[in-house]
Amino acid sequence: MDDVRVCELCGTLFKYSIGPELCKECLGKTEKKLHEIRDDMERDPGLTLSQLSEAHDLPLPFLKNWVYEERIKFSEPKSSEVVCKACKKPIGCGKYCEDCKTDLLIGFAPAEEKREMPDMKGKIRRSRNRW
Repeated sequence: MDDVRVCELCGTLFKYSIGPELCKECLGKTEKKLHEIRDDMERDPGLTLSQLSEAHDLPLPFLKNWVYEERIKFSEPKSSEVVCKACKKPIGCGKYCEDCKTDLLIGFAPAEEKREMPDMKGKIRRSRNRW
């Protein structure tokens, strides 16, 4: 059975496959607008996300998603109106600030790289209760 959804922008029904919930017509229009937005940002780096949303008639959450996906990058983090998902500090692109990205990477590093564990041989007691 086909996956039929409603386009987020125009409200028409379309056959969904993958990616944003947009019909083919709106998807093409948004890609064109993305290039226009990048051009505008190049000409005027001080533009905010709200100004871009209003100028290009695109919903703010839609543009914020492009910032999260790093399709739009702001040189001034405050202009993006997007904050780090972890610490809420303003960021120019992505979902996390550089500090939180580093913390996350350290968290995913193999245990031996995180820190050297002290020798615990002979110091671990086993429980008497074995279930």
